[in-house]
Amino acid sequence: ASEADIDVMMKYAQNKAGDFRKEILSGSVRRDPFEYDGVSACDYCQFRSICSGGDSGADGGKRKLEKVDFPGDFYGVH
Repeated sequence: ASEADIDVMMKYAQNKAGDFRKEILSGSVRRDPFEYDGVSACDYCQFRSICSGGDSGADGGKRKLEKVDFPGDFYGVH
């Protein structure tokens, strides 16, 4: 990746971190698990034994993530 591509990814990550910070500070702590290529965030979560995180619904209740076409999908972030 070029330096410009890295800058775009960093800006995207900073924006997402800011969004998450605002949600957490506003009291939002909902469970919202994801799954990508057969791997789920719940697989690594220390609270999975007490959380029904994604056990509901036919699809397990998890958001299905798709592969990002780098760098194309990031260029709208500037």
